[in-house]
Amino acid sequence: MKQSLNILLLEDDEDDAESIRKCLKEGGIVFDLKLSRSKKEYLDALAHPLYDVILSDHRLGSFDSIEALRICKEKGINIPFLLVTGAIPDHYAATILREGASDYILKDRLTRLPAAIIMAIERQKMKSDKKAAEEALEESNERFELAAKASFDMICDYHLEKGTLICNEALEKNFGYTREDILHPEVFLMDTPF
Repeated sequence: MKQSLNILLLEDDEDDAESIRKCLKEGGIVFDLKLSRSKKEYLDALAHPLYDVILSDHRLGSFDSIEALRICKEKGINIPFLLVTGAIPDHYAATILREGASDYILKDRLTRLPAAIIMAIERQKMKSDKKAAEEALEESNERFELAAKASFDMICDYHLEKGTLICNEALEKNFGYTREDILHPEVFLMDTPF
C-alpha cells in the first residue's frame, strides 16, 4: 500500500468527521482527508478525483450515500466507496453493497474502519490487475489470430483436456481439410501424414 492515502469524506457532522480522523490515526493510517459536507462540495471534489477511497455517511442533507455512489460510478471513478454511518436497516446495507460499495462500517464500531479501508484498496488493486491481465491476454490472442490468418503455415492447437483441435485457414489451403472435418481431431490426426 502507498505511504499516504488521499481520502474523500462525505460527512455533514463535524464531530463524526473528527471521530473518523481520530480512528484512522489510531489505526495507523497515514492520510490526507478532504471533507465534503454537501452535494456541491462532493461534485467539486470529484472534478479532480485524486482519491484512493471515498467514505460516506448515509444522510447528507439533500442527498444520500446511494446517490453519492451512483454519481461516482457515472463519472467513471472506480475507487473503493465505504459507507460509514449510524444504524441502518439491513435492506439498505444490502442495497448499497449491491450498488457497488466496498463495505459499510457502523459509527459505533469505527475501530473496524482502518482494516476495512486497507482491504477495500487491496481488493480494488487485485480487480484492476486482473482486468489489465485479461486485456493483455485478449490483445495477445487477437495478435495471434491475425498472425495465424496471414500465415501460409498451418498452425494448430490441440487442447488435451477438452480433446479439441483448432487450426487456422492454412489447414484447408495446404491439406484440403475444412474445420468441420476436424470436429473429431483424433481421426484427423491419425489420417494426416505429418
